[in-house]
Amino acid sequence: MLAVLRHVRFGVVATLALVAGASTGTSAGGGRAFDAPPPNLSAATVKLADVLARMHAANPPASGTYRERWTTSSGGLSGTQAILRSGEDFRIDDHLGPFYESYGRYQGQRWRSNANAQTILYSHVHQRDDITRAVIEKPTVDASDGVTLIGSSSAPPAAVLQVAPANGRREWIYVDPATGNIVRAERIYGQQRWDVNFSDFRAEGARVVAHAESWAYSDGSDAGWSKLESHTEGLDEDLRPPTTERALLEFPADKDRVDIPAQFVGNHIVIRVNINGRGLD
Repeated sequence: MLAVLRHVRFGVVATLALVAGASTGTSAGGGRAFDAPPPNLSAATVKLADVLARMHAANPPASGTYRERWTTSSGGLSGTQAILRSGEDFRIDDHLGPFYESYGRYQGQRWRSNANAQTILYSHVHQRDDITRAVIEKPTVDASDGVTLIGSSSAPPAAVLQVAPANGRREWIYVDPATGNIVRAERIYGQQRWDVNFSDFRAEGARVVAHAESWAYSDGSDAGWSKLESHTEGLDEDLRPPTTERALLEFPADKDRVDIPAQFVGNHIVIRVNINGRGLD
């Protein structure tokens, strides 16, 4: 699976955004619209088919059950990320400071276990991610796939692909034309732009993969990952989602209803809570 289109980084962003105080943005810097193509590109001197061929040669799919372990940092917190993949199934366990979440896909079912140990099964979500990933992983593309070579970048030196399939997410992938390594990606997600730089490339069997990732978001927050290890050990049953460890709602003893003061602001319900004597909305 191509590094830039892994599920693993995009699932964790909700936690990182909360930690870093992220909000939606409308600019990618320099007054440029957040969803505008990369600026300052020169005419491409290579062909799209050649770029795709080199990219796929450098990033063949991992076979069997594959495990990775990373360190991560964001918003002044640090932690670890454990990744287990087998074919289209995957599981990610994130520890960031005091926060822990896990998420993945098992036998086609997307799931997430949040910081409250609630396991949620998703339906009809992430389809835009899957559409984009499926297109860029095709060995050959045609005009209907929405993959185009839009130019060359000098920093970093790369051929720049625009990936904009129908009903998918739009992103730009920077490919080193000499090695086929994906060295940078820019992705539109909601009202934000996510930019990631890949570095520290190392051979892992037939694959050459980045061992360091640096992420920046259009709201000014950032995050980083550094790979500690990877190997092909792992059990498929480890991919299963955890069971919910606590009830979603817990009432006081002998009660099945509680009145909570709330405000209705637009499409939001705002409830005042107190944590360690501090009031929060």
